[in-house]
Amino acid sequence: TALLVESWLTHIARLQATAQPAFRFAEYLDDYLLDPSSTLVVGISCSGNTASVVNAITRAKQRGATTMIISGLGDNDSARAAHARITTMAHIEKEANVSAYSVSHLFLALAGFEFAIMLGKATGAVDARCASDLRDELEFALESLSCLPDLFEDMGAVASELSSDAIDTMCALGTGPNTGTMVEGALKTSEFCWMFAAGEEL
Repeated sequence: TALLVESWLTHIARLQATAQPAFRFAEYLDDYLLDPSSTLVVGISCSGNTASVVNAITRAKQRGATTMIISGLGDNDSARAAHARITTMAHIEKEANVSAYSVSHLFLALAGFEFAIMLGKATGAVDARCASDLRDELEFALESLSCLPDLFEDMGAVASELSSDAIDTMCALGTGPNTGTMVEGALKTSEFCWMFAAGEEL
């Protein structure tokens, strides 16, 4: 999700952005937080209670950075630690007692997309026409998903063929704005298929 948000902040808002794992960011804070007073640190967590995210937000705030969390609803540790918060429906799968968090990821990502448009408007990188075009492109992408029921049947046939060949490892490839999608694809393959799946830069 952070990789997707990074791509939107750079492409849409035209801001320098980098996605880092929360633990790495907190442990090597001096290497990433070079100018705290002009840096916004955005934590992303479904529950808002991910310990590494809370720690990263807390340490960045102590160093003088502006901090924000994108999370699900409800009281949580990162919301108390951050300066600002964007709430989403990312908690919906927890309420349904589902552990894969596929839908939650989409809520968090869409919040990042809208945030990039809002920041772009604030900095002058995005005007009303551009914002409308970006949202139209997103709607077109979502409408295109109507092909999924038929596609699932085709994918099922491919999956059966691969299973018969005893495939136990997968490598997902991607680059640029598709890097986040590639990593998510590898993650979901690991979660659902219990096989080794790696996401790699093209």
